Amino acid sequence: MRELSSNHLQITRRQQDNLPEHVKGQAYFEGTSQTVNTGYYLNTPKKKHIAVEFIHTTEGEDYWTTLYWSSTSNHWYTAAEALIRRDSTLVSWWKIEDPQYPQYTAPVDSPAEELKYTDP
Repeated sequence: MRELSSNHLQITRRQQDNLPEHVKGQAYFEGTSQTVNTGYYLNTPKKKHIAVEFIHTTEGEDYWTTLYWSSTSNHWYTAAEALIRRDSTLVSWWKIEDPQYPQYTAPVDSPAEELKYTDP
């Protein structure tokens, strides 16, 4: 078991599969009842089954992160070094133009300019 230091962030896992397919990439949701093990997982190329979560950081960024279970505290944790790189082919991210994107801003329709006839 990996020891968790005080600089790890406690994570509450999603209890519903509520991310769009284009965000999940190869991550998949596991669990039919609300338990500590319900949430997203990845199968890595080395055949490891790892717990992951899509988090929103205090810096305003969204990241997939690997989770670590502490049997001492009975909680999931992550840390900065557990963030999954954005160029990973295993997971994906929001499309900025997606209305489900938390920071989505709807495009503002500009009023059509009136056509004016000017005599040359």
